[in-house]
Amino acid sequence: MSSLIHHKIKGEDLGLEFLEYEGGLAQGTLRGIFNAWIAASVIDQRGALWVKASQLHTILRTKKDKARYFLGGAGKRDKVQMTAPGMLGEKVLETLVRSTKVCEWVNQSIQSPTATRTADYLKYSEAVYRKVRDCKEARLLRAEFREQLESTQKNLKKQRVKRLKIKHDELTGASLERSANFAHIRAACVYFEMADKDWNGVVINVETHQVLTKEGILDEGELLHFCEKKKWKTDWHGTFKRELKVFESVGVAA
Repeated sequence: MSSLIHHKIKGEDLGLEFLEYEGGLAQGTLRGIFNAWIAASVIDQRGALWVKASQLHTILRTKKDKARYFLGGAGKRDKVQMTAPGMLGEKVLETLVRSTKVCEWVNQSIQSPTATRTADYLKYSEAVYRKVRDCKEARLLRAEFREQLESTQKNLKKQRVKRLKIKHDELTGASLERSANFAHIRAACVYFEMADKDWNGVVINVETHQVLTKEGILDEGELLHFCEKKKWKTDWHGTFKRELKVFESVGVAA
């Protein structure tokens, strides 16, 4: 994990009005949940919402030790750290969690044996999340990133061929045709933060690409298994894993 260095907007800067809620719940508690979401929210350069871990217990309507337990179980892809130089190296200022993971925990808590009133507060927490996620500023950043990504992706084939001097289909070994495609290893529809990296893909002939598309392959594990079954080349896998390790050390949101 590393620092979220390209955060664009803090929740406090969105100017969002308090979200009213019917149902006889305590206004003070509702205000606390709303304020926690606003204080915790960070929108990155892609328009994706991240949540400061220090506010998780309020957002999740639970104790701090349970919030820490949830956080400890989150994968590398779902959390990054904001750091600053310190006397003994980098000092962690705050851990941020991907908002979709936070909402997964909220949903899990709602569906567990939870008191009705607690479940209602959690539903309110979900509603505040949607208010922040769907704010005008976040939607604009997502639209801008989508346009930028579409432009970048068009150059990935040329970029990878030039960098690696590719002359053969990277999976079948057949001579590379002019109509060859760039195919993502981790699918852009799932791992959008890696969609603009030429190391997250292989250059393959159209026929090979059609076979992969038909199989519905979405990540390196599925692709490796399929290549082994077809007796295709697998040397791409080691290179991909090395690049992925470097990428994750920098931080998926950076």
